[in-house]
Amino acid sequence: MGGKLIYLFDIFFYWWFILGTMMKSNVITITITPKKKLEAEITSNKINSDKLGGYVGDTIHFTGEVTGYLPDERWYVLITIYINNKEVGAQKLHPPAGRFYQEYKFQLTFNEPGTYNVYTDATAEQYIRGRI
Repeated sequence: MGGKLIYLFDIFFYWWFILGTMMKSNVITITITPKKKLEAEITSNKINSDKLGGYVGDTIHFTGEVTGYLPDERWYVLITIYINNKEVGAQKLHPPAGRFYQEYKFQLTFNEPGTYNVYTDATAEQYIRGRI
């Protein structure tokens, strides 16, 4: 008789252990949204020159580097060249879509003595159908 009582106690203890120790965890709510479409951006724009001085009539050669991101092939980079805050030229660059690094070159001839500040702006622009 003692063996049956121990056996019944073992079964009861086993079920109490399984049912008695189960506990539900906290609930974590996760929201999944569509990926954000990356927008065009210019991350850096730097220029260097082959010299920092010269004589009237000398041509100074400039090299620029622009980096950024373009979402697709409808985008281009417009480089605008300035001397003393006055726009003197521009060029379009056509880097591949995605993250890019591209060099550009230009030259300027100075026909008057003086001190000149040269810089460029780089702007990501999109081709619009019907606009050249």
